[in-house]
Amino acid sequence: MIHRKLQRFCSIGYWLAALFLLQLLPGCSKDPVSSGGEVIDRTRTGYVLEDNFNFSVCNGLLVYTGQTKLLKGSAASTFLASDNDAFSTLGLRIRDIPSSQYDNNWCITMASYSTVPGVQSFRKLPLGDNQPVLTGNGHYLYVSRYLPGTDTITRVNGVLLSDTDIKTGNGLLQVLTQVIQPENVSNLQQFILGDTTLTLFTLAIQHSGLLPLLQTGEYTLLAPVNEVMRQKGAIKPGLNLTTPDSILATNPTELATLLKYHLLKGRCFLDRIHRMADTAANHALTTLSGERLVIGGDAQTYNSTTFSGNKNNTSAKIYRWGYERYNFANFPAGNGVVHHIDNILLP
Repeated sequence: MIHRKLQRFCSIGYWLAALFLLQLLPGCSKDPVSSGGEVIDRTRTGYVLEDNFNFSVCNGLLVYTGQTKLLKGSAASTFLASDNDAFSTLGLRIRDIPSSQYDNNWCITMASYSTVPGVQSFRKLPLGDNQPVLTGNGHYLYVSRYLPGTDTITRVNGVLLSDTDIKTGNGLLQVLTQVIQPENVSNLQQFILGDTTLTLFTLAIQHSGLLPLLQTGEYTLLAPVNEVMRQKGAIKPGLNLTTPDSILATNPTELATLLKYHLLKGRCFLDRIHRMADTAANHALTTLSGERLVIGGDAQTYNSTTFSGNKNNTSAKIYRWGYERYNFANFPAGNGVVHHIDNILLP
């Protein structure tokens, strides 16, 4: 009698256990469910980057800044992704995030700037230079599309795209061959005033009376960094840019003539500078001073552009910080572009 009761109890327990397991089955299905109850779609941009080892540094940046949550969500967006090779050019690896030379502000700005709200097809944009596209940080990136032959080339802030309009579950993915510089100011004046590597050059711009010019119009600024100004700024008697005092002692009119030689009209990322020079006599472009500046280097090589002034013995190159591979070119600044250079241009 006791045996039969135990057998009946076990039978009831079996069916209760079976019923409990049936209730748990949805949580063990092959379609993962997030903690919020939303079905995970691994075709969405955030998961595509997470699942692809070639984008591990980019994904690490997104995780660190929290931007990955947006890219894994259902909201439509277009993301500009640089692969590991592109980040290695900056000396940035996955183990360097977050403890790297780049501060939190750069990481956050970079993640939001690389995210365009909505589905933005670059392939459907017309041919043309510097077509503005609003980004997640409230500023613009600039898309250029042109035909060097029969193939259409697409660049963003001067950087070539290797893949365009890759469809994901929540938008599009654009793949860059380099890491783009983010825009976070409205004009060139704000840029140079906030750049601690250009304090001497900025003081010279202020003393010359050219600073208000950088608020309006479109210009490309070739800016010697502080180190260069200190080393090469003693140009001639009465024209010395090595210290704040010597800059303030310089004649503003003469200083303005020199500094206008560092300004090109228009928004010119490095690729556009080369395209303009390719169609110009002697590969020379006209600066704001009216004097010609010879452009050299190879547009296909990473930031190898050179600038030769009329009275320069050595061409200026894009400035490179110490022995790092990272160099300072293609900074968008609202109404123009800034390229940091390693020489003072002499007209």
